[in-house]
Amino acid sequence: MANANWQGGRAKSRGQAKAWLRHNDRDRRADPQVDHTNREIDKARTERNFEVGPTAHMTLEQKYERLDTLLDSYGYPIDADLGTRKSRVPTCMQGIVIYVPEDLDNDNAEDDGRLEEWAECAVAEAARLFGEENIVAAYVDVDEVHDYTSADTGAARRSRRHIHLYVVPVCEVKLTMRSPVYVRPDGTETLDADEAEQVYLTPSNAETDDPDRAARDDNGEPVTGPKCARLRSGRRKYKRQKREEAKESRRMLRGSEFCSTQNIIAFNRAVHEMTLRRFGIKWNVHEPGTYRRNPDVRNRTVEELKSETAAREASREAEARIAQTEDALTEAQRILSDAEREAREIKARAATAQVDAKAARKAAEDARAERDLMQRRRDLLAGESYSVRTSDGHLETRLGVAGLEDRLGELRATIGDEEKRLKEIERREAGVTEREEAIRARERRADERSAAAERRADSAITSAREHDGRVDSFLSHARALVERFVGGATERFCSKLDSLVLTADRALKEESPSSGRTFWTIVRSSAKSVSSFMRNNRNDPAVHEWSELEFTPDTELSRIQKVSAQLYWFAGVALQRSNELFDNRSESVNWHHYGQEAYNLSNMLYDADADDPLLVAWADGDEFLLERLEESRPEPFTSQSPQHNAVPDSNLGDTHAVEAPRKGEYTLGG
Repeated sequence: MANANWQGGRAKSRGQAKAWLRHNDRDRRADPQVDHTNREIDKARTERNFEVGPTAHMTLEQKYERLDTLLDSYGYPIDADLGTRKSRVPTCMQGIVIYVPEDLDNDNAEDDGRLEEWAECAVAEAARLFGEENIVAAYVDVDEVHDYTSADTGAARRSRRHIHLYVVPVCEVKLTMRSPVYVRPDGTETLDADEAEQVYLTPSNAETDDPDRAARDDNGEPVTGPKCARLRSGRRKYKRQKREEAKESRRMLRGSEFCSTQNIIAFNRAVHEMTLRRFGIKWNVHEPGTYRRNPDVRNRTVEELKSETAAREASREAEARIAQTEDALTEAQRILSDAEREAREIKARAATAQVDAKAARKAAEDARAERDLMQRRRDLLAGESYSVRTSDGHLETRLGVAGLEDRLGELRATIGDEEKRLKEIERREAGVTEREEAIRARERRADERSAAAERRADSAITSAREHDGRVDSFLSHARALVERFVGGATERFCSKLDSLVLTADRALKEESPSSGRTFWTIVRSSAKSVSSFMRNNRNDPAVHEWSELEFTPDTELSRIQKVSAQLYWFAGVALQRSNELFDNRSESVNWHHYGQEAYNLSNMLYDADADDPLLVAWADGDEFLLERLEESRPEPFTSQSPQHNAVPDSNLGDTHAVEAPRKGEYTLGG
């Protein structure tokens, strides 16, 4: 299906409208010094973009002037006067994206001119339906063609060439009138002033029952007039004429009327029939008027798609972080294992060196002992004689040098050999000492490498723990996003009350809030206390019972009045809980107090001005996302309240079924 896309195309100021025109201008778009937030723009193809329609020959400044002239003719304010309008700013320009048919979405259709011809015809249909004078610009983009992944199927898809059509939303708007509602003498309401009860009117046109306070006519008689029906707030009641009953219409700048379903369907039908008639191809895959939406399939909102995308991105990043952490842990374990293996090898070599050193020291000691023995022999042989005890115990005297000169020569030769051997032993001792020093140096280097390996392992483990912390942070952020939009009924309702407190703060900071400082002061205090009490008692059976209540909402109630209804039901549940806690006086008084707070806040919101811009902005906030989703369902939401979900009223022991409360039904009492 190739319907035109009207979503997100409402420009709320002249500056925003001109920014859109400037973004699609081909010369500025092709400027290499200009960066765009849309990263899918292929500047190599920007020169192939072109314009069609009645403004194709105009420059960007001429389009600005054409837009300002149209807006001035309909009294649209300048941007400086829009600061206080907030969310009620009217639309000044509507953007429509028209996608090219699949048969023309290729380079061949660009080259032979069929794409440009179809674009001219499509914009001509828009000019016929919306008025040629209201067309501001029509840009054909061919530089945003890129591949993307479908959010529904996960399959790879390619984006289409498309037209950005910008139109000033001028249309015929029916003028509805409102008539005052009067009260008959029997209390019923009527629109005929002649049937109404007559009351006295003061000089300020206020009603009074005292003739002395009434204004006087030329004859001095009290002035009377029909009695007007009143709202609960005291203001006069009016009945607005239905739009289909209006007879007069006027051409006006009205974005909501311009984007009506009727206009969208008419434009889609015109483009489809033109494409089939002029080019013999289909623009839509179905004939206009034959499409039927599957009620079981609900289109997801932008917020849901963003939440799902954020969750998927967080999950993918978490998986990547976990994989990095596992890789880091594996590498740390490998480094630690290598360090331990190297330390074992160094210890084995050190043990072998210690054995060698011990053997060398033993050999040196033997050599020194033998040297001492030879020295004693030389000392004895150097004398004239020496005594020797024989085996039978007698001393025997033997000659010294004189008798043993021949043998002395042999002994000298032997001594010389022994000296050489002694030197060799001393040299070996020096070598052993050097080897011991080398072994101690290797042991020190091994200890240093082992310490470095342990430091690297500790660093890797610390980095892994930091990765785990960041992964937990991403998962917490994803859970916060999901909790914000899919949280429990109690938390969502407390978020609405917190948002109401912030709205009251903004109202009290203004110089003259439309609803009065007293109203906002009471609303702020009651909403803050009820929200805090509900959060502190979220696990209480009464709050749990309130969160599971089901009801049949009144379609006439606004979002503000629906919040008032929920406060009304919570007030009933709180009073019932107060009655159940009669044995605990302090808890019973506490529940009764906050039930009364919820009841008072419910009445104030129900009677509040529905057109108050601060209340409207609050009701359109993100906290009401699920209510907006319920309103967009194809079939109205209906469900019957089970009997066990009854809410007590002010009389102990009495219950009534949960229904959407209407005006005047607040009967909780003290």
